[in-house]
Amino acid sequence: MPEVVTVREDQGIIEVQSYGEVSERDLTASRHRVSEIVREKGIKQVLVDARELTSLPRTFALFLFGKSFAEEDVLRTIKLAAVVSEKTTKDMAFIETVARNRGATMRLFRSMDAALAWLRE
Repeated sequence: MPEVVTVREDQGIIEVQSYGEVSERDLTASRHRVSEIVREKGIKQVLVDARELTSLPRTFALFLFGKSFAEEDVLRTIKLAAVVSEKTTKDMAFIETVARNRGATMRLFRSMDAALAWLRE
């Protein structure tokens, strides 16, 4: 999965731009990268731009990814906003449900402005 991770220290946001096809390995690598930045920088707000994703792994891999947000200590402390497209909304909503059911703070949005507004609340 091509991905660009940008730390916007002036805004206190980790921005992840994801696009293309995503594998289970890609999800794990992305989670580890965000965890590293949270530990190093102390930034607790994550903005994921997933509008250009074309596919996600199977349901069980999505379940494990969503579950990991509530199980990994550092990820339990973040607030994650994901901007999604029509193509991946169903899969992203499943990740959100799994994560939120386990206590993670995550929401999906259709617009970047709405996602940023929620992160700043």
